[in-house]
Amino acid sequence: FLYLIAGCETGEWLHPTMGINSGDARKYVAEFFGTAMFIMMATMGVSGRGGLTAIATSFGLALTTAIRLAGVVSGGHLNPAVTLAMRMASNVNTQDCVCYITAQFLGGIVGAFLARFCCVGEALFLGNISVGDSAEEMFRGLCAEFLGTLILVTVVFNTAIQSTTGVQTAEQMATRSNAALTIGMAVWAIHFGLVPITGCGINPARFLGTAVVTGDFCAGSWIYFVGPFAGSAAAVGLQIALFGRARAEAIDPAQVPASTVVPIKAKYAVDNQDAV
Repeated sequence: FLYLIAGCETGEWLHPTMGINSGDARKYVAEFFGTAMFIMMATMGVSGRGGLTAIATSFGLALTTAIRLAGVVSGGHLNPAVTLAMRMASNVNTQDCVCYITAQFLGGIVGAFLARFCCVGEALFLGNISVGDSAEEMFRGLCAEFLGTLILVTVVFNTAIQSTTGVQTAEQMATRSNAALTIGMAVWAIHFGLVPITGCGINPARFLGTAVVTGDFCAGSWIYFVGPFAGSAAAVGLQIALFGRARAEAIDPAQVPASTVVPIKAKYAVDNQDAV
């Protein structure tokens, strides 16, 4: 079904009316599917009532898995705040930004619905989050969501995007290959700080999905959108201030020291020489 939606090999399902080719469609489907799987796995883990450690671990591991799933196709944003930052840094175009965010919001709703459908009997659905109704609680919640997203997006920039340099060394290749795990660990750590304050959103699609499914929108629901989007914008500014740019530059193979990089095909051939 997903293969057909993505336009198979020709992209004719979407291309004639929307100007979206099969490659673009696959990216949007990957963002939808990855976000849905992330929210479903994470909220089902929360519904197990395992305490703060279990909540943080569920979200961290679920995000790591989902990024590895969708990353090879779409980059694995799975978060409208991350996509906004990538657009502000010119790492994605406007069409991709709009379609990614739409796919993420829809994926969040579908993922939350699947989690609630599976949580029957004693396994109650506990994925929704909220903040207190007082002005002080909402302000604290807004600051927490802002700072949490700022940290998350900065980690994304310096692992998956690596906009700090255009020279690809062996160390950077290793960092990029471990980006999903590093980002998942960042989310894991952020949850320990934010869960007691806001429940830890740092992802508007995560909040909207569970809120729509439960029908539970608190008075401070707006902080789960304003905080993360403002935090992502601040992360772009921080990246530029620290490293001079936030846009990932194309890697020039001529600049890569030959002694530090082993071509993937060559390494594969060496590692598998005996088998061949």
